[in-house]
Amino acid sequence: MKTTIKLLGYGLLTVLVALLVVPFLLPQSGSGTLDHRQSAGPDAVFVEINGLEVHVQHTPYTGADSNPPLLVLLDPIRTHCDDKINVFQRTSRDFR
Repeated sequence: MKTTIKLLGYGLLTVLVALLVVPFLLPQSGSGTLDHRQSAGPDAVFVEINGLEVHVQHTPYTGADSNPPLLVLLDPIRTHCDDKINVFQRTSRDFR
């Protein structure tokens, strides 16, 4: 009897956790969130690397050196691209 109640308790706890956690893991189509292409903007450029689409932002080098440095920034955090534009502009200005 105690084993049955214990198993029912674990089962109920598992179902409760699944109902509370799983909806946050699944994307909802009508939730108003943007996919990576919509978030990047209409004139964004994407390059496919090993099956992954990578957003590319090219800032022309205007320094005196004829051999500009190549700087690649990889950011694993999925936030709006407008937040990163200021970082890109400051970084490109610092590396001129």
